[in-house]
Amino acid sequence: MRERLRRTVERHPLLWVALAAAAAVLAADGYRLAGLLCGGLILGLLIASGVRRILLAALLFAALAGGLHGWRIAGQDAALAKVESEKVRSATVVVRVVSEPRATTRGWTALAEVLEGGSPGKVWVRGPGATPLRWERLAMQGRFQPLPLQRNPGTFDVAAWLYRQGGYGSFDAQVPARSLAVPSPFRMLEERARANFRNTVTAGLDPAGRQAAVIRAMVLGDNPQNDPELIDVYRASGTLHAFSVSGMHVAMVGLIGWFVLRLIGVPRRFAVILILAGMLAYAWVTGMKPPAVRSVIMAAALLGAFLVRRRPDLLNALGFALLAAVITDGNLIFQAGVQLSFGVVWAIGIGTAVAAPAFAWIQRREAYLPRSLYGWVREGWLRSREKVAAALAASTAASIGSVPLTLWHFNFLAPISILASPLIGIPILVLMAIALLALAFSPIPAASQAINRVNGHVADGCTATAAFFAKVPGGNYTLPRDRPGDDFLIVYDPGYGGGASLLHDRGVTVLIDAGSRAAFRSVLAPSMRRLAVQPDSIALSHPDSGHIGGALEMLGTIPVRQLLIPVTKARSPIFRDLLKAAEDRHIPTSLGVTGARYPIAEGSWLEVLHEPSPGDVNTPADERVMIFRLHWRGWRILFTSDAGWTTERNLMDSGIDLASDLIVAGRSREDSSLGDDFLAAVKPRAIIASHTSFPVEERIPTAWAEHCKKSGIRLFHQGRTGAVTLALAKDGSLQIRGFLDGSELTLKR
Repeated sequence: MRERLRRTVERHPLLWVALAAAAAVLAADGYRLAGLLCGGLILGLLIASGVRRILLAALLFAALAGGLHGWRIAGQDAALAKVESEKVRSATVVVRVVSEPRATTRGWTALAEVLEGGSPGKVWVRGPGATPLRWERLAMQGRFQPLPLQRNPGTFDVAAWLYRQGGYGSFDAQVPARSLAVPSPFRMLEERARANFRNTVTAGLDPAGRQAAVIRAMVLGDNPQNDPELIDVYRASGTLHAFSVSGMHVAMVGLIGWFVLRLIGVPRRFAVILILAGMLAYAWVTGMKPPAVRSVIMAAALLGAFLVRRRPDLLNALGFALLAAVITDGNLIFQAGVQLSFGVVWAIGIGTAVAAPAFAWIQRREAYLPRSLYGWVREGWLRSREKVAAALAASTAASIGSVPLTLWHFNFLAPISILASPLIGIPILVLMAIALLALAFSPIPAASQAINRVNGHVADGCTATAAFFAKVPGGNYTLPRDRPGDDFLIVYDPGYGGGASLLHDRGVTVLIDAGSRAAFRSVLAPSMRRLAVQPDSIALSHPDSGHIGGALEMLGTIPVRQLLIPVTKARSPIFRDLLKAAEDRHIPTSLGVTGARYPIAEGSWLEVLHEPSPGDVNTPADERVMIFRLHWRGWRILFTSDAGWTTERNLMDSGIDLASDLIVAGRSREDSSLGDDFLAAVKPRAIIASHTSFPVEERIPTAWAEHCKKSGIRLFHQGRTGAVTLALAKDGSLQIRGFLDGSELTLKR
């Protein structure tokens, strides 16, 4: 046993050293128990192996990696604590933009390094005005604020991500930035090369079309955020990794380079150097993403072993890449993409040999015919079968090995990826080769564009392959995570005056308003994936883009069965597009009628208390609100959305019994809302009210909040609570909880 352990350690020394260093980083980051246990286990095995030189190397690099990471995060944590203690601090700063700036409706955002005017480190900058260049140096006036907190369940944790990028806070600029220095000539060359590469591989195609989006995603790693339906197809087939530049893409570039260089007769040793240079250039032009860098380092280790006539070892190369990662930036090993990148390669290195016997039948040879007597047809057929068996064994090992991480980070499992990944890998390899061919012909624009048009059809083939596997029954599963209860209601905080609520009751899911299009992508869609729910019905309160835009996005990604709409005509282009999309997809739409009940599940239904004039397009959207009351297992929840005093008065004049246990309300931009008389008629025990700092009309008035408190009405102020979750307890009580601040209230019958 000891001899076997010794051979394993000596065969993969860098892997053992890297694992010890990673354990030290884990301990230095604050996960002391986990780090000490992992480190102790690794060092214990090294001691048992008796290989002292590797044990000493592991101790040395563990101390180095742990010390460097502890030193780095100590300064970051101190800056973070300072920003959190100050809450908001005005400052004039000089920053250098270090990430690709992204244009927004109000300006731009990017990660930037603070050079003057604040603690050294990185901050997330939001600025008005023109979008700057990456690596540009800017002077800015604004306010430091803490990292943005996660305000809705199941959404991307921006604060955690920024922290792992080295960020300690955010900076909101109040005036457009002033440029102090443009990027260096090398950085300008880098950005021009990246832009030229992006334009060259899609020239001749519709830049807003799906073909160009797939090519940009697979070649450059550009996420096609404007096409959620496309993303869902690849996710469901377990092939979404094709949309991020990873080791697979870098390996394909190396394979294509090897084929071309061998074809033109370049000597092997010189070809290895050229291939490494090409792989490095590809990683550089696509942004030096950690998985791509990992792959280049591993390739350097593997091919470097060939150059010095040493036997290459996959796990040793993996250890070399991991060691480089933890020493240069310990935060990398806490990122999901990096964990998956290293984890999948480790699984391939360990598990391929284990999985290979399951596919041995594919490469079975003829029993009574020696291979030396095979003709070229038999030999070619056997080699093809051997490659298929090897690909399936590696794919199986990668798929099974990635299960723990995909479940942990994404609560998603796609068994179909065992077949889908190797099969879609063939057209992806062809797509990469054609894209590089288009790049080679870029001096001849007509030829390059013709090549890209051919590649567009290859991209369609990739999508068709993914769509086929996505439809296989049982091919993927999403496991529910972080549900407030078995049956629950979530009142989201989508921001910017929008509204959206999700009810899940007895296996039926209904969406009441859907937020804006941006809110659907950033809040609702990831939250619903995390919760593993898909609404089959949508009820819309009024034709405001902040309440209906998400419904338009949803029709392309989720099999919605029916829509309940407040009006038939509106000035809103999004509302008209929504009705057109529903008609094209043959989704029934029903106009809400006062007094009508719309069943949801046993003991639950929506009741319409007020319907606006369906065709009065000249009236502002906030005065065309359909008022719902949700009856949920004996509880009554009134949804007033953005209705103002005029609608409230009409409700009171109608004579309808408005009594409800809870009000879910927005803010009207046209009128005051939730007045004393209306609250007296409803008699709520609690109110969930949306709040947005801008515009002023969307803020909750301080005096009104104080009045609610004096009246004995519990106010869940969404500026402080973020989303609010409601869950039914076993005794029938209603448990209400603020997601952000943890405030709680239990209503009993």
